[in-house]
Amino acid sequence: MRLRIVMMVDLDYFYARVEENRRPELKGKPVVVGMYSGRTETSGAVATCNYEARKYGVRSGIPLFRAKALLKDAPNAVFLHPDFDEYERVSNNVMEILRKHAEKFEQVSIDEAFLDVSDACKSYGEAEKLAKQIKHEILKQENVTCSVGIGPNKVVAKMASKLQKPDGLTVVRAEEFAKTFGDKPVRELYGIGPKTVEKLAEIDVESIGELAQTGLKQLQSIFGEKLGAYFHNAARGVDEEAVEEKEQKQFGRIVTLKKNARNVKDFEDVIDELSKDVVRMCAEKGFEFKNVGLFAVMEDMENVTRSRTLDDFATDWKLVASVTKELYENLLKDSSKSIRRAGVRVATLRKKGEGLKKFFKG
Repeated sequence: MRLRIVMMVDLDYFYARVEENRRPELKGKPVVVGMYSGRTETSGAVATCNYEARKYGVRSGIPLFRAKALLKDAPNAVFLHPDFDEYERVSNNVMEILRKHAEKFEQVSIDEAFLDVSDACKSYGEAEKLAKQIKHEILKQENVTCSVGIGPNKVVAKMASKLQKPDGLTVVRAEEFAKTFGDKPVRELYGIGPKTVEKLAEIDVESIGELAQTGLKQLQSIFGEKLGAYFHNAARGVDEEAVEEKEQKQFGRIVTLKKNARNVKDFEDVIDELSKDVVRMCAEKGFEFKNVGLFAVMEDMENVTRSRTLDDFATDWKLVASVTKELYENLLKDSSKSIRRAGVRVATLRKKGEGLKKFFKG
């Protein structure tokens, strides 16, 4: 029987590492890359931080004011705004390295990817050698370290990649899953969030091992047929989901406004910048779009979306900005609430040139 072997490659403290590479004077200092909302000097959240900052308790996702409080006794701590263009450039280079080593590849985020190496590697020993080669190539070319998890499927590989960060390499075979993860809290199971943890606590399930012993029907009665089955299988290290490139369905960006807005003129410059960014991302991937939309968070944290289908496919950021502003104007006419966060997106994508191909085939 063919042995299935999956890798998860997770770039270590990626944004902060890129900044360290650009500015060697940051080495050894606590470095925090923040997503600033612009409302105050400390409003926003931590995007990522290096391990020097983590020694003080700083973690991704915590509020920036909390991070600054934790680092009050570290006078050399550095807080930076993100440079997404540079992060994306380095990420693209790394992903090209990964693609050439796997017959099946799936980028999960800017700093994570799955590789199915079942054809290239006939044993876990071979997979471990390949992982070392990949780590070496990434470090040599981009000076970025990564942690690699190897297992029989995506769930196990993902969880294994977290065990020896940073710069780790961990192999967890199918028969080792229960021993490795059984005593760990359910929040560490891939795919489980805070709300699921709360629901599981209500039935006295706190560890992955306890979840593995919970009946399938009971889980499906709580979470539904599909999700219940996933939790039941994942807790036992079982996962049959294929490693495959996901079809891009949309591009979007959202930011927190400096002040809640009731008038589009108060944030039309923001819409322009978001439109440029979204169209640039779309163009870099070789797509054009036919649907333009907004996604907003209102003052009471309500999420709202609006969209419009264009007459034809487009690539113009000015068109995106114009349509989006009109959508926001209509939204504010229909609502008495102010907008807290404003987003722009494009969807209904196709690769550039597909229209011509269909025309000539016709």
